[in-house]
Amino acid sequence: MFDLLYWGVRLLLVVMWLVVALQAWQRRCTLRTVWLGCSALALVFASVRACRWNYALLEGARRLLSGAGVYSDRAWIKLVLVVALILFIFVAARRVRRAIREPAALMCSVGLGMQGTLLLVETMSLDDFVPQWFLQQPVRYLAEGCFGAVALVALHRRSDPDEL
Repeated sequence: MFDLLYWGVRLLLVVMWLVVALQAWQRRCTLRTVWLGCSALALVFASVRACRWNYALLEGARRLLSGAGVYSDRAWIKLVLVVALILFIFVAARRVRRAIREPAALMCSVGLGMQGTLLLVETMSLDDFVPQWFLQQPVRYLAEGCFGAVALVALHRRSDPDEL
């Protein structure tokens, strides 16, 4: 029963990100690069939930670290990655906020950014720095659904740059 629920929710997440990708693609006439980027990112998120290819990246990184002899003592690498991720998010958020004046595009980018951050934490094995209850089911998929809902709600807003 729980397997059916798990795969059903996973399928819903794939469909949700595909809908976000399609709707963002349809808006590409206003802010072409922003909406194309949102569409491409939503497709990446759908593919991650459908195929789990990000685990191959994780395994490749583990093999690389093992080959370099630093896999057993990688706490300092994780700390560096966390600091780099926080700096990247801060800089990206400031640039996105300045570059995007359309509220719908901004909120869609926020939803995609939150999902991207969660996937980066998972893919880079930074879960030591996140409360474990947040990364376990059902909270994890509920969070992903909320991030997608932010993007979907944003896509249903009017495209009026004077709203800000």
